[in-house]
Amino acid sequence: MDWLKRFLSGRYGTDQLNIALIGVSITASFLVSFFRNPILTLVMNLPILVALWRMLSRNITKRQRENERFLQWGADLWAKHQIRKQHKRDRQLYFYMECPNCKQKLRLPRGKGKIHCTCPKCKAEFDRKT
Repeated sequence: MDWLKRFLSGRYGTDQLNIALIGVSITASFLVSFFRNPILTLVMNLPILVALWRMLSRNITKRQRENERFLQWGADLWAKHQIRKQHKRDRQLYFYMECPNCKQKLRLPRGKGKIHCTCPKCKAEFDRKT
């Protein structure tokens, strides 16, 4: 067991990106079980091989940067999902639009007819029917 300890010392280990890669591979394995295609089997095994390579890597700073980019991408995706969810929930009460001048997102009340709007960002004034 001492040789294993020496081998694994200084290695990167696991992180959120590796866990996501393994999850993608497990999900793909369920899909491949229905189709029995050798190319799909290779594609299924690719994420696990990448995760294993990342776990055993000694270039820790590069792996940390990759994980940070993955986490930032996930946070951006989650924020967009939350905004879409809020827009869907508020659809009956509010109308969402962009300022024609600066493209700032504005939320206007529905059912008020033609209203005069002022953009809080660029102070442009315009009329809009809600």
